[in-house]
Amino acid sequence: MVFASYIVFWFFALYGLNPLASILLSTGILFVIGYYLLRFVLNPSIEHPEHQLTSTVLITYGLALLISNGETIGWTGNYRSLETTFSLGNLYFGQFGIPIVNILVLVMAFAATFGVYYFLYRTDTGLAIQACTQDRDAARLSGISFRKMAYLAFGISTALAGTAGALFILNHVVYPAVGLSLTVKGLTVIVFGGLGSMTGALVGGLALGVIEAVATTVLPSSLQDVVAYVILLIVLIVKPTGMFGKKFFFPK
Repeated sequence: MVFASYIVFWFFALYGLNPLASILLSTGILFVIGYYLLRFVLNPSIEHPEHQLTSTVLITYGLALLISNGETIGWTGNYRSLETTFSLGNLYFGQFGIPIVNILVLVMAFAATFGVYYFLYRTDTGLAIQACTQDRDAARLSGISFRKMAYLAFGISTALAGTAGALFILNHVVYPAVGLSLTVKGLTVIVFGGLGSMTGALVGGLALGVIEAVATTVLPSSLQDVVAYVILLIVLIVKPTGMFGKKFFFPK
């Protein structure tokens, strides 16, 4: 995600490319990276189901550290941000003003969410991906290529990270270490909403945003990130499956 933010920043800084146009660019680049990353790096782990979860977590965590440190070495740890014409304007509703860039980010985030929902639940390929997550062997017996669906699903997930990173830099500062806090917040949303649930991800993300916004009125801004950790711990203790969690098939 942070890497996608840097893609948008450098194309804007070096070539003057409109950040909104860079969203498609970063999404496409991250899709290709994710597709081939799974195919050539993570593929051995998914071919051995008994070690799939552990090996995938370890490999992706190592890759995250590699990318973060590479960004620090290549682009330093300085804060980067964008200032464009639409990022400085406000849309007023009576006496209340909302930054236009925030409205754009919200609309695009909802559009991306709706697009993924439609793909997963209204297309044959999306239903095939869901079949693979529910029962790998049954999907294969039905003629579905598990390997191709895995490549595609991972590519789509990294493409969404590219979209999120492109939107993130429109109204936030970016630096290599910010990826850690974003990872924790993303994990909190997944756990809070429930693994495998699109509705849960949407509700969990909105809930976390509202809770953090309210918490900042009571807590110092330096403690804002603590809110995500507290919510994560509470949900894991009270309801580990989340609000809309689904059952998944894990081969033994």
